[in-house]
Amino acid sequence: MSDNHDGTEPEQPLVDIGWLIVGVDGASERLGAIEEARSRFAQCLAGTFPSFHWRVTSVHQPEQLREPQIEPTRLLEHGAVERDLRRWDYVFLFTNAELKDHGGGPSVAAPSRALGASVISSSRIPATGGGTGGDEAATVLGLTLTLMMHLVTGERTHETGTWRDPLALVAKRDHIDPALVEPMRDELARVADPRLEEEPSGSSGRRVVFYLRAVSRNWRPVVHAIRSARPWLLPLRLSRITAAAVATIVILTTTAESWDLAASNDLPTLAALALLALVATVAFVITRQRLVLGRDELLAEQAVVTRVSVLGVVTIGLAVTFVLLTCMTLAMVWMLFPRELVDAWVTGPGPAVDDLIYLQLALLLSAIGLVVGALGASFEDQEFVRHVAYVDEPT
Repeated sequence: MSDNHDGTEPEQPLVDIGWLIVGVDGASERLGAIEEARSRFAQCLAGTFPSFHWRVTSVHQPEQLREPQIEPTRLLEHGAVERDLRRWDYVFLFTNAELKDHGGGPSVAAPSRALGASVISSSRIPATGGGTGGDEAATVLGLTLTLMMHLVTGERTHETGTWRDPLALVAKRDHIDPALVEPMRDELARVADPRLEEEPSGSSGRRVVFYLRAVSRNWRPVVHAIRSARPWLLPLRLSRITAAAVATIVILTTTAESWDLAASNDLPTLAALALLALVATVAFVITRQRLVLGRDELLAEQAVVTRVSVLGVVTIGLAVTFVLLTCMTLAMVWMLFPRELVDAWVTGPGPAVDDLIYLQLALLLSAIGLVVGALGASFEDQEFVRHVAYVDEPT
């Protein structure tokens, strides 16, 4: 998808990768190892995929984000912004800082397919003595190749089983997994195509039309990015949202007013209410947690893919939460509230209720619980929520 900034048009489709080094001193031996790994990384990709023109651009920002410990999401966001501004297809960020742990143990890397970026902490890569940096460069090479396979295809490697393998195992990698060569070639052919905004009529017209065209061209990367983020685990990972919703539901099931309100509305009305609650919750979480990256006026295909992927992660995660809440509520009221008790609470001058009252109540309370849970998101650590939305899985 990259355009050519050199003034010359390469014969092969161009794949442009950013090698962004932040907060690392220019005189550091580690910087030399990272640069050596960049050269070997480009040679490996060019040898494996000779039908593409590869450009791996190194950008050194020694004064950026110089902290002893840093949130991976801050670096990923910085990388995504730089990727959009510099028209890169993928970006790798290197830092000396420790990546903050969010329950998965210490991390050496944090990839995000939704952002097309990966953060690597060189602090956890063993330094090499003797001044050559060869072993360290080999480790960086193995790690970046493993992460590149994940960013492009979303698949785990077949040779080592998982891209979370120990560094000693990752360091032995100096080539692309043969089983992933064809899937990578297919995806890279799409990536190397001209971007939508580079086409003569690409950036003209309305924003909505541009978004629809961008999503129609990139629906598969969006789906893969969402799958890599595993949004179905959101109810477990954002436990405060789930706990607030469950507590609300448990309390409201014991009030006769809740049953009366459920009985006074039919299923289509309650289903519409549930959908409205889901839309409102998604909008609140994305806005409150500042999950939309980039400048609003920027019409770029990659930026659209990033925003739609993050929106998909949050929407699916909250939809799964709603379904689980509905099933939990339905099972609870069915077991604990016999029909005789429900009839005594609900039946007045109108007709007697039927068994649908249980589903009606479950939909009503799940919608209310989801909204209350979204308000509970305000009590979640903002960086943790962003970590759940962005990071595929720490290495």
